[in-house]
Amino acid sequence: MWLNSGRTNTEMVTKMALNNVLTNPDHVEAFKLVDRGYFLPRLHNQEVEEGEEGQEGDEDPPSPPPSSSFPHLPPPLFHDPHSYLDEPVRLPLPSTPTSHVHLSAPHIYATALSALDLLPSMTVLNVGSGSCYFATVLGIIVGEQGRIINIEVDPNVAAFGAKAVSEMKRDYDKMNAVLNNNTPADVRLRLPPTTNIVGNALGQITSHATFQRIYVGGGIEGSGLTNLTNLLSIGGIMVAPVGSAFLKITRVSLPPPPPPP
Repeated sequence: MWLNSGRTNTEMVTKMALNNVLTNPDHVEAFKLVDRGYFLPRLHNQEVEEGEEGQEGDEDPPSPPPSSSFPHLPPPLFHDPHSYLDEPVRLPLPSTPTSHVHLSAPHIYATALSALDLLPSMTVLNVGSGSCYFATVLGIIVGEQGRIINIEVDPNVAAFGAKAVSEMKRDYDKMNAVLNNNTPADVRLRLPPTTNIVGNALGQITSHATFQRIYVGGGIEGSGLTNLTNLLSIGGIMVAPVGSAFLKITRVSLPPPPPPP
């Protein structure tokens, strides 16, 4: 899927649309709003030294090309064009090298999003949220009236994902402050309430909870997937990777009641 790779987030998403990987305009907009560059660890492995600006002889570093669909929005501080290759990424966290962040190739997330048939205001369970890249794309689609519940087993990865989302929201807030919200393009992130559960926490999701959509990022098979289907509401959809393909399950009825004693 190298045909979908770009030098910026907008270029990558535009190519996915041109190549019919993304066909829903709302999905295109969601992927443009969520800049993949924020969610790769190598973009967070440097520290900004404060108090050094303005010294004689200092020069501002060259600005990278804008990576958002909106040219005024600043790109990630440590922009890396490798962020926008249509390929999977697995990188260690600089602070805890034993923890790894895995992102599927963007076209995989585009395929999963299409299979989910996601609508505004839905409640989504996201199992294996990782960097929160796809979780944020899902959040853009369901909007402020929806809800996202993320489960991530590695606390270091969960903390990284929360930081990535916070940094992206911070940059959007800065952008809106500069434009005073008078831009024709609405660059505000309209994200839903989000619950982040850390650890092997499927047991914390009670059997009484139901979700309209469930996405499984990986690592669950067999009986684990069967147990997750019991958390779907009637008409609910679960999408999970099985081997090299996606499994899509739609719940059409409740299980039969247990036999009388």
